[in-house]
Amino acid sequence: MNLLNSNPAPVTDLSITVKNGIATLFGTTNSATEAALAENLVAQMNGVKQVINLITHN
Repeated sequence: MNLLNSNPAPVTDLSITVKNGIATLFGTTNSATEAALAENLVAQMNGVKQVINLITHN
């Protein structure tokens, strides 16, 4: 899975930090749907146990 090639989330506007299996998402997307897509993609990554989604949308 490659977040950079996933559409429609504009990953250039997102930041992800991971510590102890907890991924925190920051940034802005164009919609709540895009924010949810980013969260779902990150949740599927190996080693991620929890996702904290702090993404805002326009």
